[in-house]
Amino acid sequence: MPIAAPRAAPQTFWLPALAALAAILSAAFVILPTAEFGSFSRHMALHIAAMNVLAPLTATAVLLAVRGRGSRGAFWMAAAMQVALLWAWHLPVLQEFSGHGGAGPLLMHGSLFFAALAFWTSLLRLQGWERWHGVLGLLVTGKFSCLLAALLVFAPRPLFAIGHHAPQSLVDQQLAGLLMLTACPLSYVVAGVVMTAQLVMGLPMRSDPHVRQI
Repeated sequence: MPIAAPRAAPQTFWLPALAALAAILSAAFVILPTAEFGSFSRHMALHIAAMNVLAPLTATAVLLAVRGRGSRGAFWMAAAMQVALLWAWHLPVLQEFSGHGGAGPLLMHGSLFFAALAFWTSLLRLQGWERWHGVLGLLVTGKFSCLLAALLVFAPRPLFAIGHHAPQSLVDQQLAGLLMLTACPLSYVVAGVVMTAQLVMGLPMRSDPHVRQI
């Protein structure tokens, strides 16, 4: 009989999140000891930790306890919500709000964390061929993060002149952008590469009519 055995689909659904975490921690090990943080770059490091470290860890823990199949529609909704909130909170008026009192920072970091948690949870719940949507969504999300980070890095002046989280200098803003430019796309691209490898490994082997079992 021809050999046409399908390869077993990988069951390590958590591997993309683990790879993204490893990439983030490796970058932090190189960057953090040598960086001089101002108020804005510290603020950026905090919400990077919430969205790219705490959120995927929490999503993995949730799915280890409660397994369930996700849908590509839910994933794209979560991806769009995360991108929209990320850009919205970096508008000057919302940056001013997030820099005053206790409610502003709490609301900002909380909403970004829960948006990232929904993103990673829906991503890790994708199964079978729907995981290609996850790969595409990771790349798109990373691209929008890169655009926002590039705006912070290459702006000729500080973009946020008021509020507790306003940059202390243009250098502080550029450092915040560099942190984002390194961390966010790095985690998404690494997770996308791992998901692609898992999908390729799960492809069925091609049947060869000239090869027969012995």
